[in-house]
Amino acid sequence: MGTPTISSAEEMKALVSHALETALKLGASSAAAEVSDEKGRCVTVRNFDTESIEYTRDRSFSICVYIGKSRASASSGDLSPKSIENTIRAAVDMARYTAEDKDAGLPPADRLCLKPRNLNLCHPWDISVEEMTDIAVRAERAGRDYSPQIVNSDGAGINSSVGSFVLGN
Repeated sequence: MGTPTISSAEEMKALVSHALETALKLGASSAAAEVSDEKGRCVTVRNFDTESIEYTRDRSFSICVYIGKSRASASSGDLSPKSIENTIRAAVDMARYTAEDKDAGLPPADRLCLKPRNLNLCHPWDISVEEMTDIAVRAERAGRDYSPQIVNSDGAGINSSVGSFVLGN
């Protein structure tokens, strides 16, 4: 069956909105939910040979619910509708039995950034595994060449990942 793939920011926003509505229906007085989706690669070399090539794909859902001044949170890597509903239900159930905290709660609306600026921070790196391996080998070689006393190393590695998330309350 597998975990559904998130393919757009709109789908992520819809999932967060649905989660918040569900939490309120289950008895939360307020909530914050987040969905994230990330993929990446990692190449490690040791003694100038490829040691490992890893591909990652991580998706997660988390929710923090408040019942008055009682707070609880839960998360899941399974984004199926049933799992998300179970995760929300678990957070609400835990909040019912959590001690109150006078400082618990979401920030006031006037403290939220409702029109975020584009900070131009996302610059995906279109790099092949071969290029990643070459960079890692050059890094290990630079370390080993620094001194004739260095005759071995733990190797070198290079990571590249890209992800996105939607947070709502």
